[in-house]
Amino acid sequence: MKRITGAAAPETSAHAHKVFLAYTLYMNRVFIVHGWASSPEDAWFPWLKIELEKHGCFVQALVLPEPKRAAPDAWLAAIQDAVGTVDVDTYFVSHSLGCRASAL
Repeated sequence: MKRITGAAAPETSAHAHKVFLAYTLYMNRVFIVHGWASSPEDAWFPWLKIELEKHGCFVQALVLPEPKRAAPDAWLAAIQDAVGTVDVDTYFVSHSLGCRASAL
């Protein structure tokens, strides 16, 4: 894993700062996308987050709005807001309806 040092974070929101750190400190960004009627604390999501972080990945388990309703526009907006720009170092681990949402 290549780490980049010496870069200053831009003066912006806390979310933008977190995304900036993901780009500058880690080569791989992994987003865990839960499915219908689920949350980031369910099933194997917490375990996977810990394991990937041990290997130097930036990992974010997304919280999608109204998980029992699964409104496609709301889920897509939440994913886009959290992820920002997708590049070759961006990965999605999705489960159930989260697979469909992250493919949009």
